[in-house]
Amino acid sequence: MSSLTRRKYRNGLAATVIACGLGLVAAVPASATTTVYLVGNNSNGEALNVFYNSNCQGAVAYFYGDVPDYAGYETLTGSGTQQFETDYDYIFENHDSANGHGQAVKNNAASVTDYIANYFTVYYNSGYAGHSQTIISDDHCYNLDATLKNNNASQTMS
Repeated sequence: MSSLTRRKYRNGLAATVIACGLGLVAAVPASATTTVYLVGNNSNGEALNVFYNSNCQGAVAYFYGDVPDYAGYETLTGSGTQQFETDYDYIFENHDSANGHGQAVKNNAASVTDYIANYFTVYYNSGYAGHSQTIISDDHCYNLDATLKNNNASQTMS
């Protein structure tokens, strides 16, 4: 996602990861974890708007292009004992604290509107797999079908 507006930062606690196997224990250096909540920028109205409630109601998240996992992603920077993990979690957001505000997008969406000159396909599983529903770009609200409602994990744009 190239342009992002809303960002909320929450610092996590340093964590030590212990790996066990065949009676051997190896410690991985502690890493600081930061969770960054992201919602896309809808300045031009060109996005797949994903809503918490049916009929395009409640809090919303805006996505552009392919999204392999509605949960978000993590990055690891640095090396040795100075490795830092950053978690990017996608959440629903709304200025008016609408229903679903602050909830994770993954497996919580009920409806979508496509405001871009392409088609979007929403998938049941992460990585563009499983049952899917294609959304036509016509500025109408589409409720996700019974299989995808509150069971959605990724999207592609075509």
